[in-house]
Amino acid sequence: MPENEFDKALTEAIEGILYRHVKPRFLWKLQRWMGLGIEKKMLEADDIFYRVCAKYISAKREEVRLQGINHQSPSGEGEDLLTSYIKLDTTQYETLNPSDDRFLKDVILSYIVAGRDTIASALTWFFWILSENPNVTAKIRQEINKNLQKSKTGQEKSSLDPSELNKLVYLHAALYESMRLYPPAPFERTMKAVWGEDASEFKPERWA
Repeated sequence: MPENEFDKALTEAIEGILYRHVKPRFLWKLQRWMGLGIEKKMLEADDIFYRVCAKYISAKREEVRLQGINHQSPSGEGEDLLTSYIKLDTTQYETLNPSDDRFLKDVILSYIVAGRDTIASALTWFFWILSENPNVTAKIRQEINKNLQKSKTGQEKSSLDPSELNKLVYLHAALYESMRLYPPAPFERTMKAVWGEDASEFKPERWA
C-alpha cells in the first residue's frame, strides 16, 4: 500500500505533541525556533496539512459556489462537514470565519485528530466483541433489516437518513456496552458496585 503523506504527517505531529509534554518548555521552543529534531518534523507536517487541506477547501468552495449557498438545507443529504462550515450563516455565528482557509484547516484537523485513534480503537473492539457474540450480531442484523427502509425499487439506498439511526436501539446498546468494557480513553467501567455482579460480561441488554 502506498504511503499516505497526510497520515504520516499526522502521526509525526501527534508524536511531537507527546514529546512536548515531557520536554522542558524552553527546550522544545528552542528546537522549533532552530528547526531541529521532532519540531522540524512538526513544521513540515503543518505544511503538508495546509497544502492538502487547501486543495480540498478550494475544491469544496468551488462546488458550493456552483450549487449556490443555501443556509437552510432541510434534509442535509449529501452535505459533508466541510460544506456545512463553508455555508455557515456568519450573521448567527459572528466569531467563526468560514472565509478563512486557516480556520477551516484547523476545523478539519480538530475532527481528524479527535476521531482518528479513538474511533479506530472503539470500532476494532466493537467488531471483535461481535465476532465473539454471534447472537448479538444476529439481533443487530435483524433490527437493521426491520427498521432501515429500502428505496422504492427495492434496492439498497445510496444514502442514509440520520434520523433513521434513532430506531436502532439495540445497535446503540451494543456500542455503549462495547465502549463500557473497552473504552478508547483509559477509564475503569466494570465496577460491580455500579454494574452488578455481571459487570465484566458483554450484555447490551443493560442499555436497551
